[in-house]
Amino acid sequence: MLFVSEISVDAALTDHLVLATLHTNDAAGAIPRLTNMGVDPYLTTSAVGCVVAQRLVRRLCDDCKTPVQVDEGLLGEIGFPFEWEDPEDGRPGFFAPAGCEACGGDGYRGRIGIYELMPMNGEIVGLPLERSSADEISRAAVRAGMVKMRADGLLKAAGDHPDRGGASHHGLVNHGSAGKHIVKS
Repeated sequence: MLFVSEISVDAALTDHLVLATLHTNDAAGAIPRLTNMGVDPYLTTSAVGCVVAQRLVRRLCDDCKTPVQVDEGLLGEIGFPFEWEDPEDGRPGFFAPAGCEACGGDGYRGRIGIYELMPMNGEIVGLPLERSSADEISRAAVRAGMVKMRADGLLKAAGDHPDRGGASHHGLVNHGSAGKHIVKS
């Protein structure tokens, strides 16, 4: 009897585009998860082209969000990842929920995605063969330029996104742990 993971890997190895959902905490966690599901690590290196982790966070209501000044110390505490400045005043442009009739009084309206994209290239390709942990794979991916999901969320909260200030910095400090991943070849 073939398991879904075996069928997916076989299809990916024959140049079919395979999109699959796994439940892990981040993109790097998908690699050890595949091994735990019985996929041989040498097959993972050949079958997986990249992994995308995603979360949906609440979007601030455009009608009532209010600008707030965030203390530099708090930005350091929550790990604000980049040197980014608002072109208007030189500080990150954060917003807070206020509440209005359009959003039902809670200050949020809809959701916005935050993402983590990990291509299987460079140093990362060999790590499944070494049965590396998700943390080791994540560190290698960051060294290769991957932007962690938390950093993507913080940048969106700071307004470095077409929907300036689209996500609340309050909701990004402690986001949940159930992630969805797309694994494709």
